[in-house]
Amino acid sequence: FSPFRTKKGYKMKPDDCGIAMVRSRDGGHTWEDYQVIYKTQTWEPYAIELDSGEIQVYFTDSSPHVRHASAGVSLLRSFDGGRTWSQQCYISRKFKCMSYDLNDNSVVRAYCDQMPAVCVLADGKTKFLAMESVHFVDDDPTKKKTYKISFAWNADNWSETLTGDMTGPDWKVDHAFDGAAPYVAYFPSGEIVLSYNKGQMFFRVGNEKGDDFVSEQTYVPFVDSYGYWGSFDRLDDHSLLAVVPHKYHADPDWFKLVMGRLYLNHKIDVKS
Repeated sequence: FSPFRTKKGYKMKPDDCGIAMVRSRDGGHTWEDYQVIYKTQTWEPYAIELDSGEIQVYFTDSSPHVRHASAGVSLLRSFDGGRTWSQQCYISRKFKCMSYDLNDNSVVRAYCDQMPAVCVLADGKTKFLAMESVHFVDDDPTKKKTYKISFAWNADNWSETLTGDMTGPDWKVDHAFDGAAPYVAYFPSGEIVLSYNKGQMFFRVGNEKGDDFVSEQTYVPFVDSYGYWGSFDRLDDHSLLAVVPHKYHADPDWFKLVMGRLYLNHKIDVKS
């Protein structure tokens, strides 16, 4: 799954932007033609398949016609292997600041929550959602902007759609700590691994509910890599494969990818 956008006029041409899906039936050796599953301005789709066979695509639903880049997390669903898709629905967003519509200068509310990543917890139904969220000091867009990591939980498969000026969901922690571009995975040990970016790629390990990351130690496995938008995928019950861009500061056109297999440390401390 990938977002696409028009080369020019992104803010005013929603029909020239969207999310496309490409399918491989032989492990990635060959690929079918792309299929457009959603049209409008979007970023960063993240897909999971549930045990029921339902495919869910979470994504940043952007409103670029709003001055301060209003956005929220939306969801698409497929119940037939990706052939057809449900209508988009908002599932998470937070008030960011008052802004205005670039089309008519009317005063509107701008929201945030973006770059979603999702895993299913041990009960098989609760979704744990990690997001990047913009924070303005005093909700004032003229003041300093930072990026924070936020979390949300849902146990009824996102039955409620946020409409109008609604924010939510109710089961949520906003702006837990500084960071951007989160990824998450649940392990059979009960641990949840969270990665995020803040100049480098950081990792935290939390409990089976995902509600104690704030107090957890951070890990920086790629200590010489400086870049943004790293990601990872679970390989087995004890390890993951992580990748992060590395930018060489002396040359603005020099980039590499750093990749590594990381193992959970199920260490038991005992006296010798």
